[in-house]
This record gives sequence, structure tokens and C-alpha cells, in this order.
Amino acid sequence: MPERTVAAVKRQMGSSEPVAIAGQKLLPQEISALILKEFKSYVDAQFGEGDKEAVITVPAYFTDEQRRVTKQAGELAGFVVERIINEPTAAALAFFY
Repeated sequence: MPERTVAAVKRQMGSSEPVAIAGQKLLPQEISALILKEFKSYVDAQFGEGDKEAVITVPAYFTDEQRRVTKQAGELAGFVVERIINEPTAAALAFFY
């Protein structure tokens, strides 16, 4: 795997084991925050900069700790995390709305 690539970091959320990437060791939530920060830059370009509320989805099997660090990643990325919801719930909401 290339040095600047991480695979399946979502599965490691909540772990205290750092992941090596590009000569650095980052926690999974820090890597997730970097990904979300990049996404936020696209949102800011489309809708203007400023506070952005977000609802973040997680697998239904995530523990409370995994949900907590996922919320933390969203906040580190600059989002105001309104809620963490299960992915199946999000899919059902998208289908009906």
C-alpha cells in the first residue's frame, strides 16, 4: 500500500493504536477528521465559509466510544455535529424523504 494511503480506518475508530501514514502516526479519529475536513472544504466552496451543521452516520454496531470519537472527528474538521445516527436509519430516511 502506498505510504500516504490508509485503508478501512472507520473499522479502527475508537482504537488508541496510532496508524502510520506519510511518516506520521495519527489516531483513527484524526485521520477521519482530515477526511471530513477535506469534505468540508468542498461544502464551504459551494455554500460559503462558516459554521456548518452535520449529521454523521456510523455503522449500527458502533459502540458508544466509537460514536464519541466519530463526533470528535467531525468537530475537529470544523463541523457542528448535530447528531450521530446509524447508517441503516439514514438510508431509511433518505428513501422516505
